[in-house]
Amino acid sequence: MKEKQINQNWKEFELGEIGALTMGQSPKGDTYNDHGKGLPLLNGAADFKKGKIKPKQFSSNPLRKAEKGDLLFCIRATIGKTTVSDDNYCLGRGVAGLKPLVGKVSVRYLLKILDSKLIKMGTQGSTIKGLRKEDIQKIKIPLPVFKDGTPDLEKQKQIVAILEKAEGLKDKRRGLDELFDEYLKSVFYEMFGDPFKNKNNFVIKPLKKIADFINGRAFKPSEWSNEGLKIIRIQNLNNSQAKFNYFSGKVEEKNIVTTGDLLFSWSGTPGTSFGVFIWRGERAVLNQHIFNVRIREKVDKIYFQYFLNSKLSELISKSHGGVGLQHITKYEVDKVKFTLPPLSFQEKFASIVSQVEKIKDKLKVEKNDADELFNALIQKAFSGGLL
Repeated sequence: MKEKQINQNWKEFELGEIGALTMGQSPKGDTYNDHGKGLPLLNGAADFKKGKIKPKQFSSNPLRKAEKGDLLFCIRATIGKTTVSDDNYCLGRGVAGLKPLVGKVSVRYLLKILDSKLIKMGTQGSTIKGLRKEDIQKIKIPLPVFKDGTPDLEKQKQIVAILEKAEGLKDKRRGLDELFDEYLKSVFYEMFGDPFKNKNNFVIKPLKKIADFINGRAFKPSEWSNEGLKIIRIQNLNNSQAKFNYFSGKVEEKNIVTTGDLLFSWSGTPGTSFGVFIWRGERAVLNQHIFNVRIREKVDKIYFQYFLNSKLSELISKSHGGVGLQHITKYEVDKVKFTLPPLSFQEKFASIVSQVEKIKDKLKVEKNDADELFNALIQKAFSGGLL
């Protein structure tokens, strides 16, 4: 046993001691289908939506399976998304399943603690190749115990109840961000119409005449450093909590990013990795799988960002790669028909976005305070300071 006594009422166990881990494996391609034959297939983060499981495909011959009640989590690309299985599933290579050992640990308790631990592992240098089985099994899990050292399931349930109540308050604030985002999308469509239809008869040009798309540099893990310029990876664009790697060597000017640059992540998991972002950070270097967009026409950056994001679903449908990991080609990006409203229209929309972003920034400060309190609560919960 690898358990470690933390104090009289708590012990630390390795995950492999308290649950049976199943690493996903891609089924053969000819078993894939979308008409319900076999088990629903989970490939990665795109099949997890706000804690719900939303599979898009099935496999008639699943190689690795999870049962209802198992803990499911992503182990490639977008690491750390966790949920409890509501049915039997086929596990693709981007997902793992854990069956908690009866009498050892509550699945919802594991859900709370494992989510943060996996995200931490994913932001400490794990690549798109994902987490290894042996590393996952060694994750340390603190459990409340009785005097004889056996896990106290009732106390685990009490801790979960407190944390879920606190999470409910956080979710209400998170919902405001989503409302603002939907509002801005509706303003965009109200001002410019559906980008696919162009009912306002705005000028249209192929995107290659509007901007240049310069890909980032393929940094090797051996080149990472603790100092120098930040390396902007996809997770640094779509996850504000993701840590940065650094590069202290020489890099071409084309791979330098400065405040205000437009960045387009074109590879990864649909639903989580793709998107156009305006870089608000300091001078940095750009990793591969991200374009630095250099606009040549008189186009407002914020308008450009919203327009191209509205075209993502179309671009992803034409992307290359396997299920769960896809790549948008520069060839398809260059062909996008870009709608050019008068610059004054674009700037008016950008002004509305800026006003909303100021409100969101104020809310973010409040949210960060709430997050700090919640994180402190978690620390207490899993160290015996809560109950």
